[in-house]
Amino acid sequence: MKRVLVTAIGGQVGHGILKCLDGYDGESYGTDINDFPAGIDRVTAFSKAPLAIDSEFIPTLLKLCKDWGITHFIPVNEQEILTVAKNADIFKSNGINVLSLTVEQLNICSDKYKLPSVLKSFGLNAPDAYSVDEFAPDGDQYIAKLRNSYGSRLTQIFETKEQLMSIANQTTEEVVVQRYIPSPETEYTVGVFATDKEVRSIAFRRKLEDGYTQFIELADGDPEFQKMSECIAEKLKIIGSFNIQLRKNNGKYYIFEINPRISGTVYFRHILGFQDVRWWLAHSSNDLILPYERKYKTAVGIREFNEKIILSERI
Repeated sequence: MKRVLVTAIGGQVGHGILKCLDGYDGESYGTDINDFPAGIDRVTAFSKAPLAIDSEFIPTLLKLCKDWGITHFIPVNEQEILTVAKNADIFKSNGINVLSLTVEQLNICSDKYKLPSVLKSFGLNAPDAYSVDEFAPDGDQYIAKLRNSYGSRLTQIFETKEQLMSIANQTTEEVVVQRYIPSPETEYTVGVFATDKEVRSIAFRRKLEDGYTQFIELADGDPEFQKMSECIAEKLKIIGSFNIQLRKNNGKYYIFEINPRISGTVYFRHILGFQDVRWWLAHSSNDLILPYERKYKTAVGIREFNEKIILSERI
């Protein structure tokens, strides 16, 4: 029986992964930096864990894996994934399958300055990227981002050098500039699962709110999404799940980010039959990966809000 440890279960992605494991032939375990995360009622056991930058993060997680008999470990947010990937051999030597991309793949995909040139070398379209010093205004709109940002931290649209310097002065982290690709109505997110034998993808047109996908519309009709997915997976030799973010402008798709991890639309995908969490678990154990059967021509999804009580005592 698989015992799966998921980190950051109070967040959107971690909680979504736990929902994907509902009814799975195994047990789910969880950690989070908070005492009462949203997914606490979906796991067999829970423990509060330190931040990924804490020196005790790896020793704490390894001890939990041993105590709980964990067979598969899914780190969720970017800092946790990178920290675990750097220490993957420690877990593997203890018989624990780690579901993450390699450190090299993580570094390539997460670097918003270098990624566009990598994608262009593959023959794909990507917006031009500049350092703060390299940027020269030309009257067009640009977007400032942290070079290795998580989510949409600091992301701002601007036009002038003065506006850029004001943005850059808000942080001590490195800021990069990308040419802005209009418009939000043409934004797509593509979930990808790859092995050394095949590449599967599912595409959504999406709308964001506070940096998270709140609305999706199935957009699987364009074969370009699958071609891009295959190209990136094969060129970077990726095994596992990742996510491509792109916009369409003047008839061309421009990839502006790759998230080298299970992404926030994971449960939307799961409902529609794209069950990459379960496929990745199966692949890591050399089990049979069930086929992906496309059952929907059209689909629209919304993210809902709900309340629940996880701890109570009657009077």
